[in-house]
Order: sequence, then structure tokens, then C-alpha cells
Amino acid sequence: MMKLSLLTVVLVAACGDNVVPEVVTPPDAPPPWSEAPHGTAPTLVSLGGPVLTAPKIQPIFFANDATMQASIEAFSTQLAASSYWTATTAEYGVGPIAQVLPTIVTTDAPPTTDSGLTTWLAAQLDGTHTAAGWPATVDEQTIYSVFTPQGVVVTGNGGSSCSSYGAYHDELMGAHGESIVFAFMPRCADLDDLTVGFSHELIEAATDPYVTSAPAFGDADVDNYVMAITPGAETGDYCEYLDSSAQRIVGSFLVQRTWSNAASVAGKDPCVPAAATPYVAGVPMLTERARVDGYSHSVQTRAVSVPLHMTKTVDIQLISDVPTDLFQLRAVDIAGFYGGPQELTFSWDLDHGKNGDVVHLAITRVHAGQLPGSEFYIEGRMGTQPVSMWWGYAAN
Repeated sequence: MMKLSLLTVVLVAACGDNVVPEVVTPPDAPPPWSEAPHGTAPTLVSLGGPVLTAPKIQPIFFANDATMQASIEAFSTQLAASSYWTATTAEYGVGPIAQVLPTIVTTDAPPTTDSGLTTWLAAQLDGTHTAAGWPATVDEQTIYSVFTPQGVVVTGNGGSSCSSYGAYHDELMGAHGESIVFAFMPRCADLDDLTVGFSHELIEAATDPYVTSAPAFGDADVDNYVMAITPGAETGDYCEYLDSSAQRIVGSFLVQRTWSNAASVAGKDPCVPAAATPYVAGVPMLTERARVDGYSHSVQTRAVSVPLHMTKTVDIQLISDVPTDLFQLRAVDIAGFYGGPQELTFSWDLDHGKNGDVVHLAITRVHAGQLPGSEFYIEGRMGTQPVSMWWGYAAN
């Protein structure tokens, strides 16, 4: 066998070191997902009043209603322990539910008017009815929740319960000048209807308890101020018109998802806890300004001017918080939605698309608005499921 000299070995090794390996460049990573820009997102605005930091629930029932009483007691207990309560209230400074108080059962006849309800409740809370289970003093962190029995109709300036209006929360003055935060819960349908309404009112009573003396989260931002009219500027109101807002997320009980400013600003589903469906929406890009009279004042809000028998076309910006297939859009006139004369009609150049697309909506005024203009909303749908409602204003 031939032997190689040391010099030969060194030269061979040196030649091998001169081979440059091929560099493989990895493919470019796809850019991160970005929701299309769409102007100022709606937010609830505080008017400066306090929220409830240690809310308590006080159920109040009338005699011979034991079955529904037991169901509401079970619901209230599960609600207090749920992540749902934190998800819907914590960002506004509301604390955990501190206590579900023992139910007060009264043998009094149920009130049949709104004024009768407040007069009766204030009288029971004057400190002289402790023998009947009422407290000696009013706790301003407690939401006194009055459940009227099946068949009881309460009337007032707003019409009649269960036809003109459903549940509501309010503030009344107690016998000693204290604020009484209360919720009125009429029996309009079944348990599902009652727990949806009760969740709505409890969250609103916690985030805007002193609606008369020191309102808190009960107003709309200027750009989206039309929402202070419809749907109404409280946390439950902003989401209640959306069919998918009611979900079984407190045990087996049905509750309402409510508005999150944080989620709205982040471009996510603003009704929390968020649904499993991707969030998609069509945003009317309104470039004019018009007057709207809201809860506490008048503002110049975003609008489109559409005089009677005239048509104006607006851009609709399509957005989604994740990649999706094409989704559908629908425009709805609020006056017609409530059964009145249709004030606006609509025509699309394209009623579907995906994030980043811009489609066009022709708006025609066929009837003068009852306000200085007319409200409408754009519904975003995944298949047949409504996912979002974005509100707009067409000035006369």
C-alpha cells in the first residue's frame, strides 16, 4: 500500500476546507393578521359616578311563588361564583358579588304601577319592617331585586310591563335620604327569559347604580352617540339586540353577554364573554356630522346626510378579528324594525366580503325621521348566525 507524505495529507485537508456549503433561505413567514382600519370603535362613557365595588343581591318575592324563587336563588348563587360576572364587570371597576342575601318573601299585594312599586319598596326599606324580614338600614351596595308573579302587569308612563317594556333597574330615594338601587323583574315568559333579563339588569345596576344622583357608565362616545338612543347607553343595552347575546354560560342558566370597552377598542367581539364564532362586522364609514340629542346633552356625531326622497351612498368597511371565509351583510332601518313607517331603504352593490374589502350601501330616505334623522344598523353574519351590529345615523 502506498504511503502518503505528511505534506500530501495537509494539502488534501486544506483543499476540502475550501468547499462552501449551499445556504438555503427559509421562505418568508406570512405577515401577522391585521384587522382592517375602521375608525373610532364604540365605547361606553362614564359620567363620573361610582360603581358598586362589593355588590350584593337581595331577591324579593311575593307569596306563593316558591318554584321560581328557588330557581332564582340557585341562579344568583351560581352567578356570584362564575367567571361570567368578572368578565362582564371587572374592567369597569365593579367588584365580585359579595353576598346573595336570604330572599325576602312578602305577603303584600304586588304593586301594579311603576310609582306604586317605588313607593312600596321605599316604605318596606324604612327600617320599621324588620319583623317581616326587611333590613333595618339600606345598604347602598345592595341591588334590591323585585320579582312580580306571573300575570301581574305593572303600568306607568312607559306603557305596560311585558308589552311596552321588560325588566329595568333604577335608583329611588329612601325614607332617610339614602339611595336605593333596585331592579324590577316582571314575569314575561319562562325562567330563561327571567335569567337573561336579571343578568342584564344586575350588570347594569352594578356599572351604573345611581342613575339619577350620580350616573356612571350610562353614556356613549361622541362619534357613536346615536347608540345612546338605540340600543341605549348601558352595558347590557349595547348587546341586547344581537340574537347571539343570550348564552348558557352560568351553569345551565341562560344569561346575556354584555359590552366590553376593552374588547371593542381591541377590535374583538365587544359582547363578552366572546362567542366561539369569529367576530366579523360591516362598519359604515360616515364622514359627515349631525346633531343627536342623547341622555345628558346634544352632540355632533358621525352621520350621513340623506334628505327626503334622496339617495346617498356610503362605504362599508369589512372587518374580522381572524381570517374567515366570505361573510354576509344586512342593513336594517330602526323605525321599521319597531313596526313604524320605514324611514330608510337600502341597496348594496355587494352584500358580502371579507376583512379589508370595502362595499357600498345606497341609502334612500322614504320617510322623514322622528328624530332629526334616522337610525340604522349593519349586521355582520357568519352563515345564518348574526355576529355583530354596527350602528349608524342618517340625518334628515
